Amino acid sequence: YCLLIKSNKLDFYPICKENNEYKSFYLIDGLKGKISTSYYKNIKEDKSTYKSLELYNLNDNKYLLWNYNYFYYLDNNKNESINLFNNDYYQINLAKSINNYLFIPNYDQGYAFNEAYIINMKNGKKEKWKFKYDISMDSRVLGTNKKSIFLLDEKNKTLYEIVPHKKKIRKVSGRIFENGKMKKYNINTIINDKLSFSYNNYYDYKVINNKLYLAMGESKILVNNDNISALITTNNDTAFYLIKDTLYMFNPYYGNIRLITNFEWEFNFENMIFIY
Repeated sequence: YCLLIKSNKLDFYPICKENNEYKSFYLIDGLKGKISTSYYKNIKEDKSTYKSLELYNLNDNKYLLWNYNYFYYLDNNKNESINLFNNDYYQINLAKSINNYLFIPNYDQGYAFNEAYIINMKNGKKEKWKFKYDISMDSRVLGTNKKSIFLLDEKNKTLYEIVPHKKKIRKVSGRIFENGKMKKYNINTIINDKLSFSYNNYYDYKVINNKLYLAMGESKILVNNDNISALITTNNDTAFYLIKDTLYMFNPYYGNIRLITNFEWEFNFENMIFIY
């Protein structure tokens, strides 16, 4: 069963239920011949290659893809490499994006860093930033709030608030952002209980039994029933996810779109894909 709502002022997409489960209308066999084809957005693939990548549809997004000592920077206007480090790093767990900026500690400094790179994801421009604090690599990102990244140095029990676009950093007291509010916590509690930020998202995408669902309130909608490898990130009503070595996106209006294939992602993808 599918419910179609029509309006002169608002856009809707069909809501469907099959075998007692809500599903994206893109997954309903035979539906396209029974409703207006205007609901279906024909996204054409324009396949090309850049180095070891296969590009299908960048969809007006900008991508920074980690390749062990540099980034691929991709958008609809240019493809290029952004060189960073002298050595290869399999993982860059402390790299974090906030709005259109990506913060990456200088991993070449070893066990501690007082330098970082800031990349503007709108244009791929890179800046090197040196600050007065020595931060242990034994750190983790608690989360983001507005224009700030909160980085916890667990070795030295110190929490930093980092504002990349202003190149500002300061020490702050223990705090955790929980469902819309910032709450004070003891640093030891944050470390011992492995606390991190949590958010209230209207569009809450989840991978359950290797299938991608969109949870809205108490209902969940199946949006892709392929064998999902990982959910990479979300942006409002859009989810980016991997199936083996290929990055896809899902949006309720446009369905599932193939974006980029990278052979390396079948083996390593954690914190390697940043999208603006």
